[in-house]
Amino acid sequence: LRDLEKRSELQSLRHVELLLELEATKKRQRRDELRQLSGASATSATAADTSASASAMTSFSANRLSGVQQDESESDYQIPWTDGETADEPVVDD
Repeated sequence: LRDLEKRSELQSLRHVELLLELEATKKRQRRDELRQLSGASATSATAADTSASASAMTSFSANRLSGVQQDESESDYQIPWTDGETADEPVVDD
């Protein structure tokens, strides 16, 4: 039973990581499109966004795997930043 719970938790974690990656990719694409329209270079910003996104996912993964328990009733995951924020500006829980 513990193995099944652990496997389920890992699958849930991977799902969240994919959602985070998808959201970061969409934000980068929108930002790049806006930069192209304005004539600004997006190359260096894209590299920084990729690094920040990978860092955020690694931190999130480490926190989930470190034994942080989740309430049984808490089944919906939320992306840790809103549309008004970016992966470069992570939400800090108080």
